[in-house]
Amino acid sequence: MPCSAGERTSLPTLKACDNDAGWRIDCHVASSGLAKLAIRAEVGRATAYAECWSDHGAVTVDYGITLD
Repeated sequence: MPCSAGERTSLPTLKACDNDAGWRIDCHVASSGLAKLAIRAEVGRATAYAECWSDHGAVTVDYGITLD
């Protein structure tokens, strides 16, 4: 289904935040060397529709990298 200019491409009728269904989980793709440096990862998401600004579950990964 095509979208008009400025229209969101998410499916608000799924109400992923309220129903805990229909989430679009993002991901990190890493080489084997970088993956070995991963310390922790989590999928962030709002717990209520009023706090939900996206139906994406943003993935955050902490890597043990020191920048000089």
